[in-house]
Amino acid sequence: PPPPPLSSAASDVYKRQACQDGESQPDANTVPAAEANESALPAEEPTEIPPAVEEEVAEDPTAEPQAEEEGVEEPPAEAALISWDALLEQTVATCGAPGAVLLVDSPEGRYLRATGLASTEDGTELQVTDALEIGSNTKSFTTAIAVQLQEEGVWSLDDPLSLWLPDVAARLAYGDEITLRQMAQNHSGIYDYATPLIGESISSGNYEQGYTPEEIVDIIVENGEPVAEPGTDEAWNYSSSNYHLLAMAIEAATGQRMADLYQERIFTPLGMEDSFLLEGVPEPGQIVNGYYTEEGETSNTTTWNASQGWAAGGIVSTAEDMARYIEGLSAGDLFQDPGSLEQMLDFGDGLVALYTGYGLGVGSYAGYGDLVGYGHGGQTAGFQSIWAVFPEQEVSLILLTLSLLHIS
Repeated sequence: PPPPPLSSAASDVYKRQACQDGESQPDANTVPAAEANESALPAEEPTEIPPAVEEEVAEDPTAEPQAEEEGVEEPPAEAALISWDALLEQTVATCGAPGAVLLVDSPEGRYLRATGLASTEDGTELQVTDALEIGSNTKSFTTAIAVQLQEEGVWSLDDPLSLWLPDVAARLAYGDEITLRQMAQNHSGIYDYATPLIGESISSGNYEQGYTPEEIVDIIVENGEPVAEPGTDEAWNYSSSNYHLLAMAIEAATGQRMADLYQERIFTPLGMEDSFLLEGVPEPGQIVNGYYTEEGETSNTTTWNASQGWAAGGIVSTAEDMARYIEGLSAGDLFQDPGSLEQMLDFGDGLVALYTGYGLGVGSYAGYGDLVGYGHGGQTAGFQSIWAVFPEQEVSLILLTLSLLHIS
């Protein structure tokens, strides 16, 4: 089928989110977009598409002219629809990305296309099947497992962290008050370790430095004060530390490693055959290259050690695997109780980074015309990504890019 068009409101949320995650807002540095590659579904050339109408009816030449209804205005020019092809190329240029993959599912069918390069060094073209780091999109995978454990009676999300990690909680301010739910919802007030740590690894060029979960806890404790008391209005704060600690609690409760839990509880059930948790430096060819750009200077950051992200940002996936994930998550396939998905999508009333509300590892997209949706963005030292679902329009999208502009 032809690529589904995109309303101006949808293009607004796409463009605002595509180059940024909750942790930063990249500069508008631009580079020319690379030539588009062939994908599993060939894309049409970008075309100017007129405003959508509910139904096209052939004009009857014998019909009497009808007077215009009072108070009915013509759709504004900005409501014109935009092709996914054009928006993909525009986004790649704006993000300064060597390449990107975009997948869109809608009632009109699936749009899937790769554009640009997987490696600027040897000119390898990016393919729709290539694996890229998804960064903070890992967070909803982690919280989904936490919700599953609640269904199984292993714990309650309202348990205090101290019940599962007493030694860690004892080292944290408010450690006896912070709950698992507050961490899953970015409402704990805990200091964010990831942005300064990854920023330092980039600025120093020491991408390959690895950390154990316990060493990350040391960084959290030693380098930052909480932003507020947990659960208060001021405690809404985007922090990868929440999901790092939540994962440590999950491992303590289950006796299993996060890599195995993702595989057994999410990847295998949903048929995500090309997804995995990267826990160190990738092997050659395991993922496409990643790049970091600042002030026009681009560095190859492919050897970034994903232990710096772990359960907050270490998963590698493909566009089609991510489509399987968001379809399964949105359909409730990961849960036994429909109420579990409702909990994940119960968005709080506090602003968290770029999100108008935050559920359990999932952000709310609202304030973009009539569109209301949910999803998440992600960054690592060399990749950016976003996924979003708009239930009323029955549209979902995944964008994966091999570029990061900067971490602020």
